[in-house]
Parts: sequence; C-alpha cells; structure tokens
Amino acid sequence: MGNWISAPPPQKAGDQLWLCAHDLKGRARLTPRAVELACGSAVFGELVIDGYLEVVDGRARLLEQGWEHLKAPCVFRRPAVVRWLLERISGSPRTVLDDWITDIAPDAPLWIVRRLEKQGMVRPVQPGRFVFWRTTPRYAPVDLNAPHHLGDHLAMALQRRSSLTVVDVFLAGLLQATQLHHKAIAGLPHLDDLITAELHTLTQSTDTESAVCERSLSTLLTHTRQLINTAVLAHTL
Repeated sequence: MGNWISAPPPQKAGDQLWLCAHDLKGRARLTPRAVELACGSAVFGELVIDGYLEVVDGRARLLEQGWEHLKAPCVFRRPAVVRWLLERISGSPRTVLDDWITDIAPDAPLWIVRRLEKQGMVRPVQPGRFVFWRTTPRYAPVDLNAPHHLGDHLAMALQRRSSLTVVDVFLAGLLQATQLHHKAIAGLPHLDDLITAELHTLTQSTDTESAVCERSLSTLLTHTRQLINTAVLAHTL
C-alpha cells in the first residue's frame, strides 16, 4: 500500500466529497440516495467552477467556455464525462437544475470513484468469501489519512477564512447539506455558523468574473439542500 500513498490530494469537489462521505473501509456514511444527490450536485458544481456553465433562476445554461469545449476536437485525455454532460445540457430543452441533479445522481458516484481510482486515491475492496448480496463494487481510500487531511484543511481554512478557496466553500456547503460536516470537520466550535457565513459570501462578490461562478454555486447548494430534504420527507433516503 505504501506505493500508493504518494498520490497528490484531490482537487475536485466531487473527489473530496466522496472521500468525506465514506469510511476507511469504503462504506458510505450516508444512505445511497443521499450519496447520489450529493455527488450529482458536486459533479454539476465542478462544471460551474471550471467555467463551463452557470445557473440562472434555477436553470442551467452553457457559458462561452462550455460551447468552445464542445466545438473543440475530441481529445482522449479530456474527461469524457464532461463532454457528455455538456452535450446533453446543450441539446436538451430541459434546463431546470433539479431535473439535471436527479438525472445524473445515480451515475455520479461511480464517475467520481473511477476518477479517484485513476489518480491512485482509492482501491477496490474485494467482498468476503461468503458475501453474496453485494452486487456493486466498493472502493476504499488508499491513504487512510486522506479524509482526515480534508477535514483538517477545512477546519483550518474556516478558522482563518482568508485561505478559503471557492472549492473549499462549495465542499463545506455540500457537507452541511448532507449533515456530514460535523463528522468531516470535528472539534470546531460554531461550525454551522462559520459555514453559513462563508456560504453567504458567495452571493456578495463584486468581481464580475467570479460572481457568476459563486452565485451559481450558491443556487446549486440551495437546490441540493431542498432535494435532500424532499427525499427525507418522501422516505426515499
């Protein structure tokens, strides 16, 4: 296992969320539906952070960079999932954000874990000899300290505030929406207040370039919380 631990820490919000949402044996800390919705939102948020699309009035819309990505020739090294999602969004009359999150949610965890596997961050866990009921593969972190490092990073960033990136704030918002924040970020007083204050800054940006991204992420997090709450009320979590 020592040969794997040198893998760099994940940079994508979806990768970080997946690691926080699973224990060291690869078991989910959330119900399957909650993991799906959170991962679907994280994947969508990555498209926003990378400048491919924005969210306006609860609807997804491709930005110029998204259209340029679709016009460019297919390159093997580019993430196929990104192009596939942009093609679907651009060619569909359905642009309501909730529909897209719920549509991609069932596949999102597998997209993320395969990306983590390519990065050397997770490894497949073989079921026991007498475990016949598990039909989907399970993956566990290679570096057993990775989830703790992420939690420690967020705790320190929330305390310092000035060191928070937009990915940090988005990840903290996803953790709060799924009620994972107290598990992932342990021992930080007034955690909910700190996260809420940082989420509020997403709607206050005066920088024209970053405002589109940050306000889109704020809207995305609001819809994610509503979808998870609705699922709880409908007893589907």
